[in-house]
Amino acid sequence: SSGINAEYGGLEGRLRDLEKENEKLTKEVKETRESQGNYTDLEKEVRTRKRELEILSEEKTKSDMAVRKHIKCLEQTRSGLEKVLTEVNMLLLKSEEKKVKKKVVDEIRKNKERKEEK
Repeated sequence: SSGINAEYGGLEGRLRDLEKENEKLTKEVKETRESQGNYTDLEKEVRTRKRELEILSEEKTKSDMAVRKHIKCLEQTRSGLEKVLTEVNMLLLKSEEKKVKKKVVDEIRKNKERKEEK
């Protein structure tokens, strides 16, 4: 009977050791799963951030293209306005030349009339 009790006591001790080992392994598995979950969450976060960066990059490219298009349009407008300004200046010069010529012709005519009067 004492041999059975000793064997039983030894089995109980082994059973407690196995239960402790099982608890330890269960805890490690749980921690590993939590760690894996955290890693998966981080992977999702990284993918989300990468996509956000791609979207921002696309928007920046579109914005840059729009700016270049507007700059080109403004340069064409400036060029057109410079041509118009040149034409207006030419017309003003011609008008001024006509006025000066008319004054000269009038002066010559007046001088001629004065000479004829004498």
